[in-house]
Amino acid sequence: MRDHLSNALFRTREGFILIFSSVIYLAIGLSAKLSPPVASVFGFVGFMAFFMPIILLVFFIKIGGYKKDYLSTWFNTAVMLTVALVPIIIVAKSALSR
Repeated sequence: MRDHLSNALFRTREGFILIFSSVIYLAIGLSAKLSPPVASVFGFVGFMAFFMPIILLVFFIKIGGYKKDYLSTWFNTAVMLTVALVPIIIVAKSALSR
């Protein structure tokens, strides 16, 4: 199962989106955890950044990304981008407005 999931993550556009956005969310979460000035900017989103990779992985599994016969469509890619990047855009906008 682990080999198949790693192949699915590195074989599809949605998998790359999942990996890239998970790295961004973990960086946001670690910076909010380790730096008090950054934590005041990120607030609740900095806390939720640790849980977003799990939510994205569940979403990836729900769209069928783990199946061997999975066909990546533009709709799935657009929805995955929306789910992955909207919180990042909200955080960036709130951080720039301060």
